[in-house]
Amino acid sequence: MKNLLMLCMESVASNDHNTANKLLNRIKQLSSPSGNAFQRLAHCLAKGLEARLTGTGNLIYRSLTTKGEVNF
Repeated sequence: MKNLLMLCMESVASNDHNTANKLLNRIKQLSSPSGNAFQRLAHCLAKGLEARLTGTGNLIYRSLTTKGEVNF
């Protein structure tokens, strides 16, 4: 799973949408919002990578900050 996440991050960073989407699909199959700690972390990272890939990261961040879920 760690290797899949790293490869996906690299693909997103280099705008390789095809590879990133394939890897994201695999990560989604292996991760879970209600699984063990690593599965939950992978699920959150996949959501973030997907948001960056689709260009919706700012919208998600704004919605979290208005709900008070992001604290610095």
